[in-house]
Formats: sequence, structure tokens, C-alpha cells
Amino acid sequence: MEFIELVIMGILQGLTEFLPVSSSGHLTLFQYFSTRFHENLSLNVAVHMGTLLTIIVYYRKDLLEIFKGFFAGDKNSQKMVFHIVVASIPTAIIGLGFKKMAEGILVNPLVASLCLLITGAFLYKAPQSDKSEDWYRKGFGVNSKQAFLIGIVQGLAVLPGISRSGSTIVTALWMGVPAREASRFSFLISVPAIMGAGLLELRGAEGGLQWGDFFLGGMVSFVTGLVAIALMVHLTYRNRLRPFSFYVWTVSIAFLSYYFLFAAN
Repeated sequence: MEFIELVIMGILQGLTEFLPVSSSGHLTLFQYFSTRFHENLSLNVAVHMGTLLTIIVYYRKDLLEIFKGFFAGDKNSQKMVFHIVVASIPTAIIGLGFKKMAEGILVNPLVASLCLLITGAFLYKAPQSDKSEDWYRKGFGVNSKQAFLIGIVQGLAVLPGISRSGSTIVTALWMGVPAREASRFSFLISVPAIMGAGLLELRGAEGGLQWGDFFLGGMVSFVTGLVAIALMVHLTYRNRLRPFSFYVWTVSIAFLSYYFLFAAN
């Protein structure tokens, strides 16, 4: 694969995985014009692993605190682990269900464009969040009902064009979760989701990894992801998600216009 294409795909994945614009939607539309990425399993796996590393590095203190607290008997840490599991169950069921029964939908650019319209509506209606720092510092997290509902939304984000970060954070905000905790929980529950997606694609590679593509794509995705995740947390706290709705609507309308004016004929 061309060096410049590898870099573009790494940047695209790193930015769109964390900003509320749908990485799957952008990659599906990109694949429509460049089938070589779709055929490169090394890069598919690499960009997933790169964004996974981004979350681990950015939330390393939280993850270490949760890990230590869980085995030390800390109730808040044990609740957080429990709620991550609660959220991950519906995510896995819905995600695997779509892949098994309707996999063609997951690579359809028209579906991606329509789902981007839905993501835009989510972001446009994002509520003004509670900026309580005390609530976040006490580590209360979300409750079981909130975790389960957020997990369902994360599962639906397997659809191309539905932003995982945008939909889960906005759902948490709708349920009254303060902004910083909404961001933190959204990204923490993405760890098992991204890991699972990467492992599924790794199985498909069947030993055929192109290690140069893997390391370059993963590193670019990791570096750009660090910038994007920090920006997303800041914008969520500042109640600045609505402008992204205009961006995803523009991308969707631009592709639909191109498709029906030129490609469909």
C-alpha cells in the first residue's frame, strides 16, 4: 500500500474514532473510492490497536486506579468494572448479531451516509451538561441501568455512520451523567469493544500481516488519536458537540449527491 495512503488512513481512524463523526462511516465512504484499504487486513487491525493504545495511555491513571482498587476491595472500582461488563454485554450481542446476519449493511456507503444524518441529529440535540467536578472526583460513575442503555447504544454504533463516542456520550448526558464522567465511561467501555473488533479482524488475517503497514498505520492512528481524545473530552465539557452535527450532515449530503448524480447512473 502507498505510504501516503497508509498515513491518511491512520489519521482518519485516529481522529474519527474519538471525535463524534463516526470512524466506521468515514472508512466506509473512503473504501468506496479506495478498495485497497478494505483488502488490507494489516491496516484494519493496526488502526484498531492504535486507537486502543490511545485510550490506555490517555486513561492510564484511571485504569490503574480501577485495577488496583478492584483487587483491593474498593467498592467504587468494583462497581466501575461491573458497569463496564454490563455495558459490554449488549454491545457484544448487538455487534456480533449485525456481523452475522447483516454484514453487508456494515460496508454499505448509502447506509453510512444515512446513519451520518442520524448522528448529526444526536449531536444537534446534545443537552447542556452538568459540569460538576465533585461528582467526577468521587468516582461514582454511572448506575447499572445507565450502563446497560449506553451499552445498547454502543452496540448500535456498529452501523457505519453512527458515531460510537458521540452516541454514547450524548446518551449519558441525556440521562444526567456529568460531562467528564460521560466521556470517561464512554471511552473506558470502548476498550473491550475495540479489542474485540481488532481480534476478529486479526483472525481474518490468518498470519498474512504486512508488518510495515501494521506498525506505520497503528502509530499514526495512536498519535492522532491522542490529540482527538483530548479534544473530545474538552469539547464535551464545554458543551461544544453541536458544531459536529453540521460537519457530518455535510459529508452525508455531499456523498449522497455524488452517488445519485453520478454513480447511480
